[in-house]
Amino acid sequence: MSFCPILIELIEGYISEKHNKSKFLLQVWNKDKIKVYEKYLKDLIGMWDICFNYFVYTLIEEGSNPPVYIVDLSNQNMTVIVRNLNFDSSDAKSGRGLTTKTINARIVALSIHVSEQQDQAFIFETPDNQIEIYKILLELDSNYQLMEPSFQQLREVAPREIIFRDKIKIFKFVIQNGNMFGCVLRESGALDLYQNWIIVESIDNCKLIFQYLIENITKISLSMDSFFFKKYDGSIITFDHNGNKQISFDSARLIEEKEFNFDQVFLKIIQNIVKLYSGFSIIYQKGIGTLLVITHSNYISVYNMLQQKWFYHYRYEIEIICLFTHFDGKNNLQQGILCQNGDIFMGQTDKKIVLDNGIIKKSNTVPGKIIKWHADIQFNQTLYILVQDKNEYIFYALVRNTLRKLDVLQRVDSQSNLLQIQSDDKQKFLLLQNKNEIILYAQTISQPDNTVLLDKKKIIQTKDILIVGQIHSGCSYDLNQYLIIFDQQNMHLIKINEDDIAVTSFMNVNCVGIYSFNAQFNYALCQDGTGSLFPGLRQFNMDAIVSRKQLKMNLLKKIDVGALGLFVHGSQISRIAFMNSITNIVICPILHQNTHKYFGIKNLPDYKLFNVLNGKFLAVLKDLIYTWDIYTAKYISKVPITEISLEKYDIIGTNTLGRVLFQSKQEIKAKQSFEDQFYFDWQLKSNINNSKTYQQGTKKSYREFIYAEIESSSQLRIHLKFIHYSQDGQ
Repeated sequence: MSFCPILIELIEGYISEKHNKSKFLLQVWNKDKIKVYEKYLKDLIGMWDICFNYFVYTLIEEGSNPPVYIVDLSNQNMTVIVRNLNFDSSDAKSGRGLTTKTINARIVALSIHVSEQQDQAFIFETPDNQIEIYKILLELDSNYQLMEPSFQQLREVAPREIIFRDKIKIFKFVIQNGNMFGCVLRESGALDLYQNWIIVESIDNCKLIFQYLIENITKISLSMDSFFFKKYDGSIITFDHNGNKQISFDSARLIEEKEFNFDQVFLKIIQNIVKLYSGFSIIYQKGIGTLLVITHSNYISVYNMLQQKWFYHYRYEIEIICLFTHFDGKNNLQQGILCQNGDIFMGQTDKKIVLDNGIIKKSNTVPGKIIKWHADIQFNQTLYILVQDKNEYIFYALVRNTLRKLDVLQRVDSQSNLLQIQSDDKQKFLLLQNKNEIILYAQTISQPDNTVLLDKKKIIQTKDILIVGQIHSGCSYDLNQYLIIFDQQNMHLIKINEDDIAVTSFMNVNCVGIYSFNAQFNYALCQDGTGSLFPGLRQFNMDAIVSRKQLKMNLLKKIDVGALGLFVHGSQISRIAFMNSITNIVICPILHQNTHKYFGIKNLPDYKLFNVLNGKFLAVLKDLIYTWDIYTAKYISKVPITEISLEKYDIIGTNTLGRVLFQSKQEIKAKQSFEDQFYFDWQLKSNINNSKTYQQGTKKSYREFIYAEIESSSQLRIHLKFIHYSQDGQ
């Protein structure tokens, strides 16, 4: 698939208002994960199709005979609008009649090119309810008049042995590496499995497959590698084809993941192509709380994790290509963005910016056309940018918000790639990838001018290493001994000796991003795909890989990994975050650590009351009961207290867990009846006239006391409530 169109619904009002109250965003991406077309729409797409280099679509709002928009994706998105399209009329300008061809068959799908000759194909349903594919033949006669269209069958279809009317209800298919894989669900519930447009297996009656009944199927769906079937009871069955020509229902299995969303299976087709977001981060902002920051197109958006709502958006004039975390010149951790035109902005999440809609000023501009970039996600010290300035390719480094040109890097071209090796060593190292070599540099940042000093340490020839595309990540905890690198498909262990270099390659890892904590604990995001050995969120041990020369990656979570292979380490909140496909961001505790910080929790002395119930941690702050999961430290809910306001009371003593005694901040005016309630008669009776007893002369105040406990995530229980005196100094 050369191009992939997507339609996005705009839910946030701010973005819709900025684009004339549009409700949808139409985008087209190519297989290199580059957005080639974008348009905001007020209504849904009626029909759309990709025909070679052309994107064709109509809009529902434009009526029953809408204009057809034809976008030339290979020619700067030049668009032709065809109005009043009617195949039964004639071309008034040329006088030629447009031929109408009547087909006595039901068309199932249109405009599928299936050959190197780019034939336009039509898919029909045969009388015995099979799929049949034809190409259309359009020819001109000797007078250059269009002859009557004809069709030619592209695959031979043998008739069924038993024919009865059972119309096709759903037809789904994908084409992978030139091979077609598809499935038909017929009205009776029967299933036909197709490979290269020919039925390879049919299920007309109930069939038992490894104790899973293939019956009462209501929906079918496909990814590029798997078939999915949803039954009437909601359970989902799947099996993989992975481009294999030997496919059968016999390999079906039940999906046990509760969070599996059948209606989003289609995202598996586009998730490795579409890159909607240019970055995200998790930060704690004092006075606001824990924030999720995400950039998309030319917008930055901020989500309050505890309030669970988007509360800030800002639109830039130029598209954002990178969101990065960076220590500025004052050693403050800031959020920065890099725009497509080279403009750099810092401080997007400062409190006065997000709360008061302050104006963000540009801090730097990178000269030239930006080719690629790499941010230091481990220590947040540098951002490296490759630019083309006229006919010269140059690397720049942003260090503490100061832009520096790296003149020391020579023989740089458009394919050069610079990244920082992840390590906990005080000495930082860079990797420069050129066409047939890798150069390792020791990096030093001088003070106070923030100059980047690079010292060449090692040159590694890569002619005999099967490196696929660009190296995106590297890690090592002893660069004198080894280096581990990840390209777009494989992982390579490079053992470094003084006189020789030994390379061990591990194929089909399909890693898109890593985060390294130490030699034992490292995390990797690996995409699913044909031949992929380690899909999902994985953990690997560098020491074990180096010593055994074997790759073992422990599966932590089976998830769909999209095109943005970015790990974010929220050190302030003790979390790591990554993107699951293109719809969800997963935020979880650092999995190898024994203690977890409750997500979004504030300073503990600020809370009035705590309790632990049924695996939940509960706390009261400003008359709200907050609840966390005690095992995962995940924030669950906040519920207002309706019984009483604890803000009117102070804690007595130091205990705040379980049942706790409080006294009111405000005094209760003393009455004679109070005296009678708290003292014996002899304590209030003086033996001398015109005198006070000891108790009558003691300074004291009367306050309300409560004995309270958090009883559940939504209720505070008052066990006791009474008035008592409190002597001064108590």
